[in-house]
Amino acid sequence: MFIPVLNIIGYILLLISIGGVARSVQDRSIFSNAVIAIVLQVVGVLVGFFMIFGGVAASVMTAGLSAVVGVLSGLAVIWVCFVIAAFFLRRSYRSMASRLGVPDFGTAGMLFLVGSALLILLGLGLFVIFVAYIFQAMAFFSIRGEPGT
Repeated sequence: MFIPVLNIIGYILLLISIGGVARSVQDRSIFSNAVIAIVLQVVGVLVGFFMIFGGVAASVMTAGLSAVVGVLSGLAVIWVCFVIAAFFLRRSYRSMASRLGVPDFGTAGMLFLVGSALLILLGLGLFVIFVAYIFQAMAFFSIRGEPGT
């Protein structure tokens, strides 16, 4: 999920997995919240990069001032979208944790939210998100057969 081109494949595989869980527990909100989270992340990154690119491109006419504004506003848009997306992912994982009896989903969701909020402190936020990915993997491997068994 950290490699830029391959993360699209990771998002698709994650949605397929969450969709399977949502179908098995018959809770459509699990999948809906995950889709909202992923769409917010992708749209946030695209809009943020366009703002950064626009600011840098316009800096030729403004002696570099628009580059600073473009970069800062683009990064702010990306950060806000990531925090909101993490909120929806947390809702999805919290539902999965309660329905499947796998508490690691709840931990992963909380770590994604905290890590996204801490992305302003780049190193710390990325570390927390990395730990969240580890909990996410452990949670998926902890799912037992059918729910309730």
